[in-house]
Amino acid sequence: MISNRALWKTSVYIAIGGMTSVMIMRSILKDRVRKTEYYREAFKKLRAHEGAQFLLGEPIKEAGFDIGKPNYADAKEAYFEIGVKGPKNIGKMYFWAVSENEKWTIDRLELELRNDDKRLAIVKKAHDAEVVKNE
Repeated sequence: MISNRALWKTSVYIAIGGMTSVMIMRSILKDRVRKTEYYREAFKKLRAHEGAQFLLGEPIKEAGFDIGKPNYADAKEAYFEIGVKGPKNIGKMYFWAVSENEKWTIDRLELELRNDDKRLAIVKKAHDAEVVKNE
């Protein structure tokens, strides 16, 4: 018969193995997001914006993000909230991206600083453009 101690040790090893697997998978998923065109483009636009440079300081770096809600991505659209930091301040970058003809474009990009409810619009795409049909 198996002792309670042996069962306890086995369950601890299984739990540790499971938690390690989850941590590794989360790390792999985050690395995949960091390599996407929309992620790189969003950071490129944020780092090039003079207002963001002034408020955060340079260099502007990622301060982490969650792969769960509210972040979302599929083949046609993506939305992410990513922590950002610089020598002067920290905050969150919010961006919306869309894919058209296999090319990602940043539709909207905003910066929110810690202890400030207002967001600085870095990229704001006009959705009110009129479509003219030839009849």
